[in-house]
Amino acid sequence: MKMAFDRLPGCTNLHRCRLCGKVVTHIRNHYHVHFPGRFVCPICQATYTRSDNLRTHCRYKHALSEALAKISSAQDNKPSAADISTDGSV
Repeated sequence: MKMAFDRLPGCTNLHRCRLCGKVVTHIRNHYHVHFPGRFVCPICQATYTRSDNLRTHCRYKHALSEALAKISSAQDNKPSAADISTDGSV
């Protein structure tokens, strides 16, 4: 991620994006503009490029505790690496 940014001389917290030239302070947030992640609301399937925007959505559009319960139950149902055998069966 840091390879996509150059630190501006004389500035400790300013970086220039090599892809678009924009000067930013939060390189992780700006990185997702070009390489978006997929954060999906477990209640209404709304998609966001940043996890903090998904949390804000859940806080204002749904009861936050309800959304967190769905997220944690979805993670509990995923098989762990120890549960997956080498032949691909679970």
